[in-house]
Amino acid sequence: MTLLGLYRRLFCRGGFGVHSPFVFDLITNVIEERCEYYFYDDIYREYLRRKSDGRCDITQAEGRLLFRLANRFHPRRILIVGEADSFAAFCLSGYAPDAVALTAIADGDEVKGKAYDCIFFSCDTDCVAYKRIVTKLRTDGFAVVAGIRKSGKRREAWTDLCGARGITASIDLCSMGLLVANPRLQRRRYKSVVSS
Repeated sequence: MTLLGLYRRLFCRGGFGVHSPFVFDLITNVIEERCEYYFYDDIYREYLRRKSDGRCDITQAEGRLLFRLANRFHPRRILIVGEADSFAAFCLSGYAPDAVALTAIADGDEVKGKAYDCIFFSCDTDCVAYKRIVTKLRTDGFAVVAGIRKSGKRREAWTDLCGARGITASIDLCSMGLLVANPRLQRRRYKSVVSS
């Protein structure tokens, strides 16, 4: 656990400083969820396999969070900005692998097609066109940005995405960022405690 995560866990617990019922419910029942899910064993096995190959783009805890988010929002169309066969793609499509249309593009490629329910920005991408890509997020969709503290460029990209048109809630999860496009919410930035 990082020093920032420890500080948030110790001093930012009661109510999370959140007045939005939607975001409070999201934090308490998805991000901070401690129950075991049926897919966690598959996530664990896949994580070990990919880690031994050196192809793991996120941690196992982040993979579990992605699964819980997908299980909550039920995205049908997912866009992965980065590697198509990534651990993140495995976790996001795990709630219903046959019902999910997964599309992957390299950083800087043009996004074609309709709007997406979920967009995942990998750590390995260069953040060149993030703000242009996030406009393809469907209303009531969500986007996840991995490695928001990895470099100054990624922190700047995260800040830009938080102010993008259509994004109403952004939640800083220390290592990842969550963006929600819900027009019924007031625009606000939140800092959550570290999920495990």
